[in-house]
Amino acid sequence: MRCGSAGIALIDKWEGDKLTAYLCPAGKLTISRGVTGSSVHPGMVITQAQSDAMFATERLPREAALTGLLHDAPTTQNQFDAMFSLMWNIGQANFASSTLLRCHLAHDYVGAAKSFRKWIYAHVKGVGTILPGLVSRRADEARLYSGEYA
Repeated sequence: MRCGSAGIALIDKWEGDKLTAYLCPAGKLTISRGVTGSSVHPGMVITQAQSDAMFATERLPREAALTGLLHDAPTTQNQFDAMFSLMWNIGQANFASSTLLRCHLAHDYVGAAKSFRKWIYAHVKGVGTILPGLVSRRADEARLYSGEYA
């Protein structure tokens, strides 16, 4: 599957589209729509076209990875988009070992929706801290997963 417009809208809403590299609350150097990694360096500035291309390039392998993790489990577009938004934010390894994924694969969609709220912490100065923005983001993702997001 591919991330649809609802998932992309959530990522845009919560990540923003920053053209200058910045440190996120967890202290990771970030640019574009939440892109991190060795290609991002302090002082980096990109154009809107570069940001769009970076986002598209980063999405493809992650969409394939999520599709692989879901195996053949029945998954709606909304569910895929919500899980993709979460995985985009927490990383593939964290998502792969999550209760949310286990619940989804077991067709426990209520349990999966409730599991979004477990991902509201970020390590800030080495301490697991609840971030209000993550609380709101996870609520949006859970609503999208459940088909309630407008």
